[in-house]
Amino acid sequence: MIREIGENEIRLVFEAKNKGKLRFKSREGSLGFGDSFATRSEEFNEDVYLEWQIGYDVPKKDVESGEKKTSLDDVYFSNSNGTTKCPFEFSEILEKIINQKM
Repeated sequence: MIREIGENEIRLVFEAKNKGKLRFKSREGSLGFGDSFATRSEEFNEDVYLEWQIGYDVPKKDVESGEKKTSLDDVYFSNSNGTTKCPFEFSEILEKIINQKM
């Protein structure tokens, strides 16, 4: 995912092929659940939407090892299981929105 931050906008760019965090689905109407489809063989149209398995946090050890990257690596907390975590993906986007005063 590529994040581009401009004046009063945050643009997220996703590749159609990915490691399962994104699912492109197609549905008829806006109220039903869609079905996944092969992005390489079927065309995108107005019935296609993106289902994003977005993360809110990540174990701090994964950030320290370089396995995961976050712009908020200096912020951490312990969850109810005692795991030390850093904000991740969705939390980073919210932080950018707050700092841009959008």
